[in-house]
Order: sequence, then C-alpha cells, then structure tokens
Amino acid sequence: MYRLIVFRKMKNILKKAAIVAFAVCVCFVPTNAQEKGDMAMDATILFGYGNDIIEVGLGAKFLYNVSDPLRLAGEFDILWGISPEKITGKGLIPNTVKTTTTWKEFSMYGHYLFKYIYPLVGIGFVNLKTQTELKGLRVNEKVLTNESKFMFTLGGGIEYDINEKISYNVELRIKIADVGTRLHSTIGITYKF
Repeated sequence: MYRLIVFRKMKNILKKAAIVAFAVCVCFVPTNAQEKGDMAMDATILFGYGNDIIEVGLGAKFLYNVSDPLRLAGEFDILWGISPEKITGKGLIPNTVKTTTTWKEFSMYGHYLFKYIYPLVGIGFVNLKTQTELKGLRVNEKVLTNESKFMFTLGGGIEYDINEKISYNVELRIKIADVGTRLHSTIGITYKF
C-alpha cells in the first residue's frame, strides 16, 4: 500500500515538473531563426507515465531543417519502468505481482517551428519487453513477453538557444500504441553543426 501511495505522488510530481519546465522555457528569449539545411544532434532525458508505470529513459535524435519552418527528427529512445507491487489472492495466502518493462523506440517526427515553440507529430515503432514476477507462499514464477507495435505521437516543445551552436529543449508528448498510451516529458541538449 505504501508503494502505491509513493507511486501516485511520483506521478503527480512528474506532471508538475513538466508544466514548470515549459513555463520556465517560455520566459526566455526566442531561439535564433532556423534555416533550410540546418542539422543538429540532440541528447535527451525522458520521464514518462503510462499503464501504471513510471518510466525513465535516454534518447538521441538527429534534426534536419527541410525548410525554414519545417524540421524533421529521427529519434531512438530506451526507457525503463517498474510498476508498484500489487497484492493479489484471497484469504491468508496473498501473492505479490511486480512488473518490469523496457521500451525501445524508433520514431520520426515533424516539427513546425515558430519563434521558440513547435508542435510535433510523429510515427514510430516500439518494442516492449515485460517481465512479470508473481511471488507468494505457493507460487514463484516469472513471465517474459516481447512485443513490437507501431505508435503515433502528438506533442509540442520549446527550444532555447544558449549560443549559436548549443540549445536546450523541453518537450511534452503523448504516445499512442496498442501497448498503451503514455505521457512523456523530455529535457534535451542540442548541438548544431
């Protein structure tokens, strides 16, 4: 029960952190104009929530400006998540269930750049590996699953230039797939070349 309470508090903290990060970025000066042919690499830290699982991950993406306002991004992310333990069973013999998940995602996004805010839309491929442990007095087993699905992403971001070559960004995304809908907030640093 205690873990479930902590889990819910962490979920609320992640939501509030995403909102605060967006608000802080909006207060800064707009980014420099993006031009056709600009390229950049981005390293990202991801925080997410979906299917009662808090997720943390790392990502990398390549950005290319197709035209002045339109930018494409190819991204690879890996996320890890652990669900809170759940107690199942009846009577005097309870069982605990613990689920550990790993997501590997390949995505392609389109950004439409305004001064420093951009909406994004994307498609991708997610590979989900799940390990479920059932432990109890009469039972002790692990179940492993591995499934791959297509996903659709909607969201938006804010980008702030530190200097001509380096900027940071914050994004909020909703990822929709057959394996569940998840909410991600990301913080990234970008190097432009």
